[in-house]
Amino acid sequence: MIYMNKTLILSLGSRVMSDDAIGHVIVQNLQQKKVKADIIQLDTDIFKLNLFFDNHKRIIIIDAIQSSDSPGTVHVIPFHDFEKEIEGKIRGSHFLDMKEGLELLRIANSKIAEAEIFLVGIVIKKIELGTDLTPVLLKKIDEVCNIISDLII
Repeated sequence: MIYMNKTLILSLGSRVMSDDAIGHVIVQNLQQKKVKADIIQLDTDIFKLNLFFDNHKRIIIIDAIQSSDSPGTVHVIPFHDFEKEIEGKIRGSHFLDMKEGLELLRIANSKIAEAEIFLVGIVIKKIELGTDLTPVLLKKIDEVCNIISDLII
């Protein structure tokens, strides 16, 4: 697969676990807006990044996060700040910690290690079986799309 853009945008999350699907909804909106980035929906497997990475300069990962912050709060965290920002305060909603998965990928693929990586994490209200986002997250879609658009190089 040949990609043409400098930025790769990835969504993580389960489409059938209510607010955990926020990343997928965001990337669908970004695709409709025709942003100048390559966009992939990875579901819950961060390791699939290795299949789609093609010497991108920047990787933006959109994911649902759990935190004591209010639902809908948006965190933009550069990879080099993951340890400081995430440890003990923010949790991904997946089995393997995203930071650990990215560290393994960076070891396995030196080109991924060279890319600038950002997490755009949206604090969720609930994770339960269902395909509808909560109203508080629905109201944040445009704001998150604008934040991501500003990160595209």
